[in-house]
Amino acid sequence: MKRKITKPEEAYSFSFAVVKRFTNLVHNVNLPLLCSNLNLLNNVFYFNKA
Repeated sequence: MKRKITKPEEAYSFSFAVVKRFTNLVHNVNLPLLCSNLNLLNNVFYFNKA
């Protein structure tokens, strides 16, 4: 996936697109996992306190 980049604007837009795609991927994968992990931690903490 190597390509020659001539203009700085092109480099900026290309890296921005890559970063945006990566963050979208991370959000789509990690948000449900994070929520379930937080619920799990809350439940464990609650049951330990009870």
